[in-house]
Amino acid sequence: MKEDGQRVSNPGLALILQVVRKNRDRNTIISLILAVCCGTYLGWRLSIPVFFWEGGNVMLAAGLIAAVAYAGMEQLRHNATADDFEALLSTQANRLVWVYYLKVDIQPFGVHVRQTTTLFFWLDNHSNVVLRATEAESIAIMNAIRSSLPHASFGYSLQKEQLYRADPALLRR
Repeated sequence: MKEDGQRVSNPGLALILQVVRKNRDRNTIISLILAVCCGTYLGWRLSIPVFFWEGGNVMLAAGLIAAVAYAGMEQLRHNATADDFEALLSTQANRLVWVYYLKVDIQPFGVHVRQTTTLFFWLDNHSNVVLRATEAESIAIMNAIRSSLPHASFGYSLQKEQLYRADPALLRR
């Protein structure tokens, strides 16, 4: 895996690694903020003379441990995801047959709450690798890797999905 200071030759891979790092940093910061909140509240609660297992202290301790564990797991997941994408776009690029993104608008009762975008990389063995990114990042990544993957299909359509389900090789150009 390339470290933050090293140059990556594939511009699409550089964008992907940037998004993976951004996702890792965001998730780690959120979990550490939760850990600090649980730890602070637990410390305040333990200053009151009660038994440890009274008044939800065990739940606060469990929340603290879970948040710290999630932050650590996020670091490990980042390394694995970055390695997966680096291998996919460098040594296994010929196995990649289809790339598209899916945007979902979450609108309960017609009120826009948020939007999620997932970038899918489908391989010739019916497996996939996914990346959460913004729509702009997804488009930029697809445009950057398009030239390095002339054999792959880009964009979603029902026809492409049916071809992929029948035989992934049908999506090769």
